[in-house]
Amino acid sequence: MVDYPIYWNPVIETLPREKLRALQLKKFKRIFAWTYDHSRFHRALYDQAGVRPEDIRTFEDIRAVPKVEKSMMRDIQRKDPFPYGDALCVPLEEVTEFRQTSGTTGQPVYQPDTWQDWEWWAECWSCILWSQGYRPSDRVFLPFGYNIFVAFWAGHYAAEKIGCEVVPGGILDTKARILKIQELRATAMMATPTYVLGMADTARKMGIDPAALTIRRITCAGEPGAGIPSTKSACRMPGAPRSSIMPARRKSGPGPSSARSSPSGCTSMKACSWSRSKTSTRGRSSKNPAGGARWSSPPSTARPSLASVSIPKM
Repeated sequence: MVDYPIYWNPVIETLPREKLRALQLKKFKRIFAWTYDHSRFHRALYDQAGVRPEDIRTFEDIRAVPKVEKSMMRDIQRKDPFPYGDALCVPLEEVTEFRQTSGTTGQPVYQPDTWQDWEWWAECWSCILWSQGYRPSDRVFLPFGYNIFVAFWAGHYAAEKIGCEVVPGGILDTKARILKIQELRATAMMATPTYVLGMADTARKMGIDPAALTIRRITCAGEPGAGIPSTKSACRMPGAPRSSIMPARRKSGPGPSSARSSPSGCTSMKACSWSRSKTSTRGRSSKNPAGGARWSSPPSTARPSLASVSIPKM
């Protein structure tokens, strides 16, 4: 049996609180300056609020940074460069991925990503999944549509990065997904809370006891519920107390909630936001003993494509 390390990124996850806060502030100041210098939208927004990069000296100063609402992002999408508008912080030709929000509250908001952005997404989700117990020995089933909605795309990449075997069940219907989970003896899955409940109900109608499936952990996202005790209990697939239900919440990117905390008392994701390397490592991945690619120290630079720096989470 492989003795896996406790932390995905021990340098970040075991930082003392004061060093963690210093790192967070350093990264925020850097990303704020980047958006001010490279996005017409953000520069105008900050100038209107009377906030410039040199004004950000402490965490308290971040409170002066204006927030960006979804309605503002929808207006931006009507401007050039099409289709992302003047909030784009990198040349349009650097965008390699298109995703969008679900559109449940109105027109979908587009999400342009560079390859570096997706490296960041995968690293963030790797911290989430590792802290929730995912290991290279897991066979992870993903029952989502694999469409332009961002959904669990990053979770897929992160599971691969960790070294898990990933089963993309997007094209299958619910019954076929259940049968494939049963056939392959999948040990983990990611889905919305309501879909997990729906799968359990469908399994029972098929004469399959959900408790008999080999799923050991389920990561839920996309809607509230996984962190609510009653929903968490219901999603545990009746009769299967071994299944661990964990929400993956987003704060300017994904982050763990029902995962263990570091010795500093902070969850592992708090220092990961905007910690991408300026130099792309596309096609070059350094493997770690756990089977994935890992940073040993915080990168020194960052280049976001569409900044969420205007949505500070205190």
